[in-house]
Amino acid sequence: MKKHLCLLLLTGCFSVIGFSQSSKHIDTVRTVDYGKMPPVYFSNKIYWEKNFDKESQPVFEGLKYNTCFIGAYIQYWPSGMVKTRGQYARNTTSNWAGLKERGLCSVQDGEWMSYNEDGELIHTTVYSKGKVTREN
Repeated sequence: MKKHLCLLLLTGCFSVIGFSQSSKHIDTVRTVDYGKMPPVYFSNKIYWEKNFDKESQPVFEGLKYNTCFIGAYIQYWPSGMVKTRGQYARNTTSNWAGLKERGLCSVQDGEWMSYNEDGELIHTTVYSKGKVTREN
């Protein structure tokens, strides 16, 4: 069963890679909560990262391009309740080169909400391009 599943997954990966390289009409892909973005090529990856602790509880999840957070972000308490919810700066252009140099790599932007372990909102911070503009 495991061999069949691995073979099926590998076959699917190769067909997706082959399809995206052979078709000149595909220049974007649709992602969760982000809209259209460029397709994933060999070293440049757009992905939704979900990190877990040793007990398989979620620690955080967020949209990334390579190593930069570029969109929605959620951090969790060990109980699994949301601890922090916010947004990192989005790249609104079709240029994905030099995000760090352009100030778009893991830069907090918009409203960030902090919750206690019971799920009650305890603090809100609003950022504009990484700088705090308001706190509640």
